[in-house]
Amino acid sequence: MSALGELLSYARNEEEQRGKLELEKQLFPLWLANYALAKIQGREEVMDFEEFVNQTFEPAAVSNKKQAKTAEDIMAEFMPIVEADKKRGG
Repeated sequence: MSALGELLSYARNEEEQRGKLELEKQLFPLWLANYALAKIQGREEVMDFEEFVNQTFEPAAVSNKKQAKTAEDIMAEFMPIVEADKKRGG
């Protein structure tokens, strides 16, 4: 049974690695365009690829940690839309 757990853990890690590699493949053309533009503009310091990838992944991790909205927040956000709809006869 522990061997099955180890296999599942290995498979999960392998899947995460492959997903990260695929994202890095997709990000490379964006980084390359950024790098070329920086060189054309004559900037001395250009972000290296690893830093670009890390900076790209960080906002996703931060946005996942946002607090969930309360019912009051949602109601306050949509109340103007509901009121406008009522005025139009909806």
